[in-house]
Amino acid sequence: MTFFSQKDIVALKKYKYSGVDKSILSRYFLNPYWWNNLVKIFPLWFAPNLITLTGLALVGLNLMILLYYSPDLVEPCPSWVYYSFSIGLFMYQSLDAIDGKQARRTGTSGPLGELFDHGCDALNTTLAGILVAAALNLHQSWWLVISVMSALANFYLSTWEEYHTGTLYLGYCSGPVEGIVLVCFIFAATGYFGPGVWDTHIGTVVPKLASVVPQVVSDIKLSQLFLGMGAAILVFNIVGSAHNVLEACRKDRTKKLPVALMGLIPFVAFTTGVWAWLYLSPSILNTHLIPFILMVGCLFGHQVGKMIVAHVCHRPFPYFDVPTASVLATGILSALVFRNWDETKGEESEPLIKQDFPRQLATHTQHLLHKTFGHVDTVDDAKFMEGVVVHVLLCICVFTYLRFALRIINEYCEIFDCWCLRIKKKPDQKKAN
Repeated sequence: MTFFSQKDIVALKKYKYSGVDKSILSRYFLNPYWWNNLVKIFPLWFAPNLITLTGLALVGLNLMILLYYSPDLVEPCPSWVYYSFSIGLFMYQSLDAIDGKQARRTGTSGPLGELFDHGCDALNTTLAGILVAAALNLHQSWWLVISVMSALANFYLSTWEEYHTGTLYLGYCSGPVEGIVLVCFIFAATGYFGPGVWDTHIGTVVPKLASVVPQVVSDIKLSQLFLGMGAAILVFNIVGSAHNVLEACRKDRTKKLPVALMGLIPFVAFTTGVWAWLYLSPSILNTHLIPFILMVGCLFGHQVGKMIVAHVCHRPFPYFDVPTASVLATGILSALVFRNWDETKGEESEPLIKQDFPRQLATHTQHLLHKTFGHVDTVDDAKFMEGVVVHVLLCICVFTYLRFALRIINEYCEIFDCWCLRIKKKPDQKKAN
């Protein structure tokens, strides 16, 4: 089966990117003085998508360095590591900003660039979220989960808004510009002061504040204050995105706001599934949270990737994503088993009719593992199996996402006779050479 139908191909040929950038930093500083000069460094044979991929590789390298020095996010890294986070993320932002300029320079603009760019942005949101959590000294905790899911929510809102309005909006204070610059400063500050500085209470930083505000306010950590700012920005973006979608529905009578708002349900369900899994398996927070977050990032990339394809191909909104639902359902089901692990035995001595469903499931599973591998009864065995489930599902999610992305890229390049990471010379160009 082909991924793109004939109707999709017609829509791809007619597609034109539309964007509105009101960001103060990009309009008056970064674009005229940095991005316009940076793009001139790249030769005309350098593919725009390769620029985007280079930026993502820098952030991926940052993550590998972090996991080398602090795989459990407990031990602080050397100062230079946090400085490298700042440089890597800033370069990602810069390369992400100039890939479109390079496409216009080389005459290779097209829907594939937006699909590739947005796909890399979706993955980077998760990777950068882990780096931020490490810099803010959040360790493996609910705070890390909240930090990453808030960033994913912002990205989902932006993609949802673009689908219904046809335009990518960047406000006066946008996450991809001002937000990333702020995070770069946080990385640099962590490199200078150390990650422990973010555990400082507000009352300690501003002693006079402690006598004015309630104790609960003065006891707020700087890291929690930063996360609170992120939550406020998320609320602001929700209002802004909803307003833009409402205006689009007013201009186009074929669009209905209630139908458009239903597009937020998949992410709400996604977030609920992630929360339910972690709630049922709290040990994941302390032992397997990094692979779990990477798995969530792959699922999110697949979910928004379908939305981006639907946008450029004028497809119906993708309300349901089979891989996301399947993985989360499997994880929640396994969590129910491990939650009842210490209440079961390797041998089925108790009549199953007296047990509720989760305990029956746990009993059956443990009895099967007991017969297959031997003694599998303790709570430590359950925690080990939890790790196995998370890592296996991570591998499945990576494979599923790569298959999805490569299928789109290969079929697009075959249809439009182009390459993804190289610029294909046209026949007249070959003759000229």
